[in-house]
Amino acid sequence: MDPLKYRRPIFVNPPFRDPLQAALAQRLGETGARQVDRILPLLDGTNSIADIYGRLAVEGISPAVVSGVLEVLDGLGSLSDTPHGEDEAPVLGEIARYRDQVACLGEWFRVRQGPEEASQAALAAQSALGTARVVVLGLGRSGAALLEALAVAGVGYLHGLRAGGESGIEEPTAAALASRLRTLNPRVTYAEISSVEGGDFPVGEDTASAPLLVYCPDVFQEAVCRELNAVAQATGSSLLPYRETPFSIELGPLVVPGQTACYVCYELRRRAAEPKSGPEEPPPPGSPALAFAVGIPLLALEILKILTRAAFPVTRGKLWRLGHFDGSVGVHPVLKLPRCPVCGVHRRTPPRRIWEE
Repeated sequence: MDPLKYRRPIFVNPPFRDPLQAALAQRLGETGARQVDRILPLLDGTNSIADIYGRLAVEGISPAVVSGVLEVLDGLGSLSDTPHGEDEAPVLGEIARYRDQVACLGEWFRVRQGPEEASQAALAAQSALGTARVVVLGLGRSGAALLEALAVAGVGYLHGLRAGGESGIEEPTAAALASRLRTLNPRVTYAEISSVEGGDFPVGEDTASAPLLVYCPDVFQEAVCRELNAVAQATGSSLLPYRETPFSIELGPLVVPGQTACYVCYELRRRAAEPKSGPEEPPPPGSPALAFAVGIPLLALEILKILTRAAFPVTRGKLWRLGHFDGSVGVHPVLKLPRCPVCGVHRRTPPRRIWEE
């Protein structure tokens, strides 16, 4: 169903149960017809069509099924629009704001789905972005630019943490950054936090329990990333590091606890491949860098793939390196280390001879 047909649909003129079930079964089959009781409570005049797609997608109901039920109800004359009011404009504004992005997501979904199903999946994905949570660690040149990109894309809950190790450029204050993000997208909620381990997240009603952690400092610090890796393993949050050097940018590897290699796996494998590296030293202040963040649009693109699942992230279990000096591109798989001190299987494998323990 066209999301612009009704601003916020409301269920009116309830049809008799048997004709309704017959029409739904003919259109969607018996399985789809049984979903009507989960859809009707949302037709109370408080939800846009895109909101309904998004909320039911979280419950595992296909957008195609929801669209079919709405079209059957519309054909039976059982849908009406909410009376015009002062709060109607934001709903239309939300649909218009992301029209091109939803069309792009639809093209991605179309690679593996039919045209109608892809269109509905794209609306559900955009709605899911509105309930997603992302924590950006590092609020310097790179982190602030990333927050702005995610706000424009419609990520609903953004949190910032000053991670240290920033460049000599003055960081925006919390108030200035929040004001800037509200200007870009009034629907976005932003809050600066003091720790990713504390309980100071302003959690929305529909947000996921585990946010996506993105380490995006101006000056990368291995020790900080190791700490975030430990937090990710403990909380179930995914971790996406970003590193920028004078010659290249590196995205990933995306750490998904229990599924991919952790950051320590990557670090140990990298050290083994580069034996000449000496003991770790803190990065010098004012490290050389361009005045703008080179890879932030690509980082934001990866985050959208992770949150919407419209396409497979390049960085999942891989390091994506792009040389902005010479134009080189490389994608390097990062495999788990069985003896990794953080996520290795030896931490969970029982002893071979229990009677000797």
